[in-house]
Parts: sequence; C-alpha cells; structure tokens
Amino acid sequence: APDPQVLIPTLSDAAWVELDLGRRQEAQAHAIEAIETAAGTRFVEWLAGIALFADRLAVQDELRSVLCGAASATPEAKVVEYLLEGAYDRAADVLNEEGGISDIVLAAHARLRAGEKLAAQGRRAEADEQLYRALAFFRSVRATRYIQEGEGLLAATA
Repeated sequence: APDPQVLIPTLSDAAWVELDLGRRQEAQAHAIEAIETAAGTRFVEWLAGIALFADRLAVQDELRSVLCGAASATPEAKVVEYLLEGAYDRAADVLNEEGGISDIVLAAHARLRAGEKLAAQGRRAEADEQLYRALAFFRSVRATRYIQEGEGLLAATA
C-alpha cells in the first residue's frame, strides 16, 4: 500500500525482522525505503524502530536528515532523537510514559540496547538495572529469544 501510515511501520518491522535474521542488507534496504517514505510527512516519529538499530543498519545520517527536516516536536520524535544519540534509557523512559503496547515493547528493546551499551562501557550496575527492566517485560510476555539475549548480557556483566 502506498499510504505512508501503512508503509512506514510495515517497512520498519520488516527491517527489524531481517536484522534479527542476520540479513543486514535486506534490513538496510527496508530501513532506507521507510526513511524515504517518511521524508516530508508527519510520520517521522514512526521510524523509532529503525532508529533503535540505525547504527547496525548504517542509516544514521539518512535518519538524522529526515528528522531535521521534520517540524515535529512530539514525544515520539524525541524518542527517535534519543535513539539516534544512543540514549536508549531516556528513550525507554519516554516510551513507557506513552504507554501504548507498541511503545512498551520498543521501550523493552531500548533497555536491552542500553544494557548492552552500558556493559560495554564497564558500567555494570547501570547495565544490570536496564537489563532487569527489559527482562521483566520480556518474561511477562514469554519472549524467549529476548529473555536469552538479556540473560546473556547479564551474565557478561557478572
């Protein structure tokens, strides 16, 4: 469907799935198409899922360019900015305040990324706090793949 309201979230989700499956090139292509579709629309904030992994998809510059061109000062747009900056914990806080189910899911993933980043910086206590919060959600929905990822990161910080 050519409607940005349908296309952007679909492409964003496809990019995420492709990345999880290890198909980076396909993920990057979906991400770029979503970013290009969002350019000039009011739907830039729907790119948060891509912003979460923009570094892994090498689309930070494209995403920043579209975000700078957007005249949106919504909390959702702020989330995209935080994710691009690597401020995953701050993004998760805003997402949890929004309270929608997709916001809560994205917040848990952002906390997982925060834990990963903080652990890599040797900030164990802060990493563990983010990982415990992510794991609380993933356990509540029995998201085994992400529980394993979070527990693996916890073990690495021990």
